[in-house]
Amino acid sequence: MSRRAFQAGIRRFFLGERGECTPGSTYFWTVLSGTTYSASTFFMFWLLSRLCGPYEAGVFTLVMAAGQQLLTIGYFNVRTYQVSDVAERFSFSQYFSFRMVTCAVMAVAGIAWMVLGGYRGEKLVCFLWILLFKIAEAVADVMEGLYQQKDRYDVTGKCIFYETVLFLSVFGLHLLVFRHLSAALACMCLVYIASLVLIDGNLVGGFGGLRPVWEFTVVQRLFWDCLPLFINSFLMVYLNSVSKYAVDACQGEEMLSYFNMIYMPAFVMNLFAGFLFKPLLTRFALLYDQGERQLLSGLLRRQAGLLLGLAVLCLGGAWLLGIPVLSWFYHTDLTAYRGELCVVVAGGAFSAVYLMFQFLIVIMRHQYACLAGCIITAAVAAVAVPHLTEAYGLSGAAWGYALMMLLLSMIYMLLSGYYLRRWMKEEKEVTADARGR
Repeated sequence: MSRRAFQAGIRRFFLGERGECTPGSTYFWTVLSGTTYSASTFFMFWLLSRLCGPYEAGVFTLVMAAGQQLLTIGYFNVRTYQVSDVAERFSFSQYFSFRMVTCAVMAVAGIAWMVLGGYRGEKLVCFLWILLFKIAEAVADVMEGLYQQKDRYDVTGKCIFYETVLFLSVFGLHLLVFRHLSAALACMCLVYIASLVLIDGNLVGGFGGLRPVWEFTVVQRLFWDCLPLFINSFLMVYLNSVSKYAVDACQGEEMLSYFNMIYMPAFVMNLFAGFLFKPLLTRFALLYDQGERQLLSGLLRRQAGLLLGLAVLCLGGAWLLGIPVLSWFYHTDLTAYRGELCVVVAGGAFSAVYLMFQFLIVIMRHQYACLAGCIITAAVAAVAVPHLTEAYGLSGAAWGYALMMLLLSMIYMLLSGYYLRRWMKEEKEVTADARGR
């Protein structure tokens, strides 16, 4: 098959024959890809727990947490800004060029993290492969942002789904045969990079192509516009990981493995929040840009109601079925941690509330106001969570996570309410002035 024929086949498969999508298709691929990607870390941790033991699972948890923290540098949290840039203030080529800069900084930060963390042996090798994998994820993110900005979030979902299934299959098969963590991570990483080249590398041309633009002024403008979003995301990853760091410091790798078993379901709420809000980001931005107060408020209330219903459902499921299912899944008795599981899931619900209001604040372009919430919460967490964990063990770590997410969601709720009321007041005044003339 020629290169041109292969490229045409990739575009036809992912874009469709007519190059258009329906809301139903968008939500289908959003749910499928979001579930698959969010479950990927869960699946890898489960395999390691069953095939290699709690120590290897603990090592994986640590290097993955470090990689996720570093990924925030590569992302620089530009995605929300990019997909809500409906006026296309910046071109995709400019976003891509900026992403190359942030990936380079991410690589340097990763080396510093490795040296300062004193990584040695298997942990060092695993960390290096995770770092390279996360850099590839950062590159994929900016291309997926392009598809979403062009109102083809279904394409984003398809790419995430097929690429995730591919690298998970390779990781799982290698681990089943060889039982070697670092080698499995190496194969996973190389296969993922190859899939990005073959799939996204051919799809980008269907959305206008890529012509990198190396302009310092563009990099500078994007840096300052997205700096508060980056700081927020960096601190948010810290808030999601601070309990793990505290457990590792106070209890060791094996207890960290047990904590991670009950912590994983917390991401279910973030997963649902992504289903509810990510496909609608561009629509929210358009309604805000067009001054449609009632439509935007109605859409926001509907999504918030759905989120509340899902939170109640997840908490009920965690109390009734969570421990039996997790104990069977991990082949470990977790009966003693039913309360901690429910507390962690509640924390995940508060985290989803934060995510919803962060999207809204960014759309209104008040991202610098977001800094207050994350800085305050991170400062409290740095003191409170290690103390709670040292005093109360895994229960303290669970409560520390939930309380920090509650504090964060309350701050963001107040901020978004203030800016929404101010925007609606301004829009009413504009409308009244127009009628008066």
